[in-house]
Amino acid sequence: MRCTEATLRTFGIEGEGDHRGCTGVDILDALSRHGWKWQPGFAFDDRMHQLALQQHCQRVYGSTPEYELLDEQGPDHSKAFEVGVFCNGYRYPTAWGNNKKDAEQLAAQAALTELGVLEVQEDIEQ
Repeated sequence: MRCTEATLRTFGIEGEGDHRGCTGVDILDALSRHGWKWQPGFAFDDRMHQLALQQHCQRVYGSTPEYELLDEQGPDHSKAFEVGVFCNGYRYPTAWGNNKKDAEQLAAQAALTELGVLEVQEDIEQ
């Protein structure tokens, strides 16, 4: 599949092609075929939480997560958004963000943590 080849190249795996039109599941499946695995405690790039949650929900429950805007607060020039993520009929902890995209990523991160896919990272003082 051409789209996953280009995406694999982004992760340093040989490939060529156009990654437009790839779904998160396409990307994570292609990476896993090349030996890449995500495990509890893996340090995800902030943009990968939604992809990982989508793959987990599809693999375990046979459904995709759904995001819902629950609240927004603040003046138009400085809004904050609360988003909830639902998977298999269950709502995971909600999250707030400065825009809807950030709130969705944070909600996906909270869901992955509750599912035990991600471990809570404790800040270490140095």
